[in-house]
Amino acid sequence: MSVPMRWEVNVAPEMPAVSPARRRRRARRVRPLRVAFVLCLGAVLCGMVAAGVRNVALGVAATPALRLISGAPAAGQVALTGATAERKLGFVTVTGNVTNRSPRALNRVEAVVELLNARNQTVRVESGLVAFDPLEKGETAPFRVDLMDTAGAAAYRVRFRQLLGPRLD
Repeated sequence: MSVPMRWEVNVAPEMPAVSPARRRRRARRVRPLRVAFVLCLGAVLCGMVAAGVRNVALGVAATPALRLISGAPAAGQVALTGATAERKLGFVTVTGNVTNRSPRALNRVEAVVELLNARNQTVRVESGLVAFDPLEKGETAPFRVDLMDTAGAAAYRVRFRQLLGPRLD
């Protein structure tokens, strides 16, 4: 067995020298492209910021508060014990509490929220289940219903029913 006398090292071939004049010509071509790219990027970012500010301003614009229309008779199985409506960014969120007044537990209780116009005509309806299932006798449970806002909405009404079943109020 023999040992090599010298080690061969792989050395990358040297890059040909680029003349300074050639470097300047290349820099002249690249610099305007960089400037144009940075300007376009800045314009796009400014446009996005302007659109975001506009959307926030439209969402924060003063919208009249919705008033609650009482629609539940006093002899119902459940009673609305409080409700509030908040308009924000094109949506209405109605939150409140419901109390079971029946002598038995109620399964799958659903809150139905109607948005009403100035003549108390329904313009939009949405529903959501109450937090507790079943709703025990005498128990109070929170609910929350989110629905898209309508420009002509002036009031809201909350009713209760069993899921896809009969009204409870």
